[in-house]
Amino acid sequence: MPEQIEQPATPSARDAPAGVPAPSRRRGGWRSRLALFAALVGIYVILPNSVVADSIRNVAVAESIVHRHTLQLDHFRDTMPIPGYGVDNVNGHLLPYFPWGGTVFAVPVVAVYDGLHKIGIGPGTEAKIAQSQNDDWQFEIVTMALVVGATGVVMWEVAILALAGIAGERKRRRLALVATLVFALGTSVLSTASRSYWEHGPEILCLSVALLLAVRSRTRPEVLRWLGIPLALAYVMRPTAAVPVALFTLWMVWKHRRYLPWFFGGALLVAVPWLLINHANWGSWLQPYYQPSRVGSNGEFWQALAGNMVSPARGLLIFSPVLALAVPGVIIRLRRHTFDSLDAVIAVSVFAHWIVVSTFPHWWGGDSFGPRFFTDMVPFLTYLSLPVLEWLGTTTLRTARYTAAMVACVVATVLSLFVNGQMAVFASSHCWNNVPTDVDRDTTKLWNWGDPQFLRGIVRFVSGPNPRGQETRRGGAGYYGCPWEPQVTGGPQSPPPPPAQPASG
Repeated sequence: MPEQIEQPATPSARDAPAGVPAPSRRRGGWRSRLALFAALVGIYVILPNSVVADSIRNVAVAESIVHRHTLQLDHFRDTMPIPGYGVDNVNGHLLPYFPWGGTVFAVPVVAVYDGLHKIGIGPGTEAKIAQSQNDDWQFEIVTMALVVGATGVVMWEVAILALAGIAGERKRRRLALVATLVFALGTSVLSTASRSYWEHGPEILCLSVALLLAVRSRTRPEVLRWLGIPLALAYVMRPTAAVPVALFTLWMVWKHRRYLPWFFGGALLVAVPWLLINHANWGSWLQPYYQPSRVGSNGEFWQALAGNMVSPARGLLIFSPVLALAVPGVIIRLRRHTFDSLDAVIAVSVFAHWIVVSTFPHWWGGDSFGPRFFTDMVPFLTYLSLPVLEWLGTTTLRTARYTAAMVACVVATVLSLFVNGQMAVFASSHCWNNVPTDVDRDTTKLWNWGDPQFLRGIVRFVSGPNPRGQETRRGGAGYYGCPWEPQVTGGPQSPPPPPAQPASG
């Protein structure tokens, strides 16, 4: 039987007609969305630190799509930096090793930049790619600023819907804005997704759109017709999206069979051309990166399981303690008897994702900052945390319990903003990965509380010989080392040459 539709609390007739979520009828809403988008994009672009890592081929692939209508990188064979990294050699042709789906977001950026080059402004994308220090990092930052900024707007819409129990449209929207800013600036959405062209940025945009459709379906179930499109796109962006894709598909089969033809039809609109392009280039339906054998063989599973939560270098609860509010958020819904099948899908997606990424042998994600592999689940964790914000916004009795909860939320929020803001400002936050030792060769540093990654940036800023140098605009540490760090650590320390087959994932 189809699930009974949950009607959100409508604070007053003045706020909205009965049965219609108040936020959907607000005049001038597009101005608020545009302002939020512009503010987030501006912040992401202005922040100085960025990282060139596994994203090293994305701009080149976008340039090949624009000018040569192909995924092949043969044109850059003799000019690309670190020629053996991030590429597959298939029948003599160079193809991107990492997922190519997300590179389409750079296509308009490349097209505009090369259009300006034709009228004499700028050197052009190809020249940028060929520069020895991979100077296309600016393209990465601009592209991801746009993608992650759009994700923030989508999550604002999610929060407005999820906070329907708060009386008064203005208060609801303000609290939703608070949740959105914490999502955008206090998690790996800032420190990972916005700082480099990882696949995580495009994936969380797609999962956020899927989440918005699913939450809106409580009052407008017909929107589920389109749910297959963002879910399929999320998998195209990054294979770990297979977890929520599978769970949402089971949810549709169980609760919303009426919309299954639309759901699968939308997914096929994405999947069919993607599979055909893969087969035409690699000779198989899936890129090697998508092979299931890449996970499930970690002999240190229990260490990885703990590390993904509490490691001083990769722990979700260490780098974004505010996301721990997802636990009391679920408890609140269970006690109110409002925890429905959609909430279960989202919660199980987070738990299953934790298990899957912990089975990956390279569970720490190579040269990265904090819980990079958990970036994919930040939209879901944020959603699960919203009942706490709703409770704080509707509770009238200012008891000791309320005060303690408010203080805990504020402290967790401030710590999350501080830790993730470091990465966006101080380059040494990323240099922790290869100074004084390389994390891929010395994994004991993942548990080194004497030199935790979440404090490296601020420590170097306070005690380093060149604190201002950390904030200089550059492509980040990435695979080019940290030339300003040897004077701090006492000797030159550069990372080893990257492997021909990347392991970081």
